[in-house]
Amino acid sequence: MDFRKKLRIRLYTAIVYTIIGAVLTVTSFIVKNDSSELLSSFGTICCVIGIAKIIRHLRLIKNDEAVRTLEIAENDERFVMIVTKARSITFSIFIMLLCVSLIVLCIIGADAEMRVLTYVICAFLIIYWITYAILKRKY
Repeated sequence: MDFRKKLRIRLYTAIVYTIIGAVLTVTSFIVKNDSSELLSSFGTICCVIGIAKIIRHLRLIKNDEAVRTLEIAENDERFVMIVTKARSITFSIFIMLLCVSLIVLCIIGADAEMRVLTYVICAFLIIYWITYAILKRKY
């Protein structure tokens, strides 16, 4: 894939983060409940990160030298190995934390939250298996 196309995809992803953040923030003001403050903070953070990434990618796309430098850095075998290893470790730790949270929710009797968390874990694993199968065929 062309590196500039990768950068455009990252730009679109940043736009989606910004939109999600804005929707979360607006929703927190419309729906007033105990978690609206947390929702507002999370939405604002998503907006700020999204806007910062949009600015970064727009500046980067316009600078040919910066694009070449970043492309060389991101295609370095050591960099790719570190990123892949970090994702793998993060995935494992995240699943373990979700399972521990599931046990805690079971102990305290939070059935609704436990059900939602179970669905999240299942969805996460299904997405993993699907992407694994696709990548296995591709490579």
